[in-house]
Amino acid sequence: GDYEAAEELILTIVEAYERILGPEHPVTLTSMSDLAVTLHLMDDNGGAEELNRTILEVRKRTLGQEHSDTLISMGNLAITLSDMGDCEDAMELQRTVLEIREHTLGPEHPETLISKGNLATTLSEMGDYEGAEKLKRAVLEVEKRTLGLEHPDTLITMGNLAFTLSDMGNYE
Repeated sequence: GDYEAAEELILTIVEAYERILGPEHPVTLTSMSDLAVTLHLMDDNGGAEELNRTILEVRKRTLGQEHSDTLISMGNLAITLSDMGDCEDAMELQRTVLEIREHTLGPEHPETLISKGNLATTLSEMGDYEGAEKLKRAVLEVEKRTLGLEHPDTLITMGNLAFTLSDMGNYE
């Protein structure tokens, strides 16, 4: 909970990695991502957005758009944008991540399911409860079949679907 101290330490780490490994080294970028998360937790979404955009640009250029680290960066930026109220841009990024993951990993891969769930959350935030429900039900069906009814991921998805149904007024 001491985000100011964490920010100070992570800044020291980022600066050291930039000096030793260079500003575009994967380890440096991961540390920068840690800093962006910390800024986000400190409600400095503007700082987190700027840092996430920088990381994403470098990862796209150096690793390519389909690399897992690039997709994680897209997802991180989408979360920040969503929290800032820019759900349209967040949704666009999440759709891109989902399309790439479905293409590269397949529709039932855990990372693909996470991406689908993240998009569903944004749809809920935008008031598209039916779209969110459809995605959450699709994720739930795969998780029930592949992980089982009592797996933590399945239970989390059930809870998320329950919140969406409640938002829709479907209390039963």
